[in-house]
Amino acid sequence: MPWNTKSSNQMRSEFIKLVSQPEISMAEACRSFNISRKTGYKWLRRYEKDGDSGLVDQSRRPVNQPTKLSEKVLLRIVSIRIAHKHWGADKIRAILKREHVTPLPGRTTIHRVLKQAGLINLRRKRTPRLDNLRLVQDGGRNLQVNDEWTIDFKGWWRSKDGERKCYPTIRDAKSRFILGVTLLPDSKEESVRQAMIEVFKRYGLPKSIRSDNGSPFACTQALLGLSKLSAWWIRLGIEPNRGRVGCPQDNGAHERMHKDMKSELRQKGHSCYPPPATHATLIRASVVWADTVTV
Repeated sequence: MPWNTKSSNQMRSEFIKLVSQPEISMAEACRSFNISRKTGYKWLRRYEKDGDSGLVDQSRRPVNQPTKLSEKVLLRIVSIRIAHKHWGADKIRAILKREHVTPLPGRTTIHRVLKQAGLINLRRKRTPRLDNLRLVQDGGRNLQVNDEWTIDFKGWWRSKDGERKCYPTIRDAKSRFILGVTLLPDSKEESVRQAMIEVFKRYGLPKSIRSDNGSPFACTQALLGLSKLSAWWIRLGIEPNRGRVGCPQDNGAHERMHKDMKSELRQKGHSCYPPPATHATLIRASVVWADTVTV
């Protein structure tokens, strides 16, 4: 078969010349160019209407776009991102779903809107080092809801009334649902156990709990590093899953959640937490934040 060096426009021009001859029928011309009669009549109509310019490929963009985002939805997406600069497409889509926005845009569409608005800073992807990869017992991505929870302490808060409280946070590894955000007077085993009992009553028991090696989750001087809290988990049928010492990336998703929590609850323009007026203010802020991000 010879190599065809003619462009599509040249082929269409030759087709029009051929079909314009009175002794050549449309069927014969279409067979010569191996096209259907429907296509032949289409190019003939375009040529009769616009001349040679009608033989150029036209835009295939649909005339009507029922799923096109309205200006109101675009502004809403941008306003949510400006108000919460650390929120991604998934959280913004969940907020739009709560507000019953129709048609509901997908996460890729929302990401594209944010990118076009200049609200996303693209970062160079880094190749992970093999020595930083952690081998998870379940293979890494075969978890189901309530298979594994993660727990950690956010840190200390001091309010203006002088109260000093710590934040233990509990999160489901699969659904990323924040199960508990509780303010406690200390990080002792008794306080943490009581907070976890309330979570267990509401959501049941997980198969395992992932934590770091800090107190009260682990005890370096005890057998197998078990603390009173982790031994209590075992008695309940929960397997403790501690990360490596000095490797917060082993519980990286939980650490990232803490970063988002810090960004939402601190005062804009300050690098540290603002001192809330009272303990009750802290509780209200925590509940609102947790209810917002667990979408």
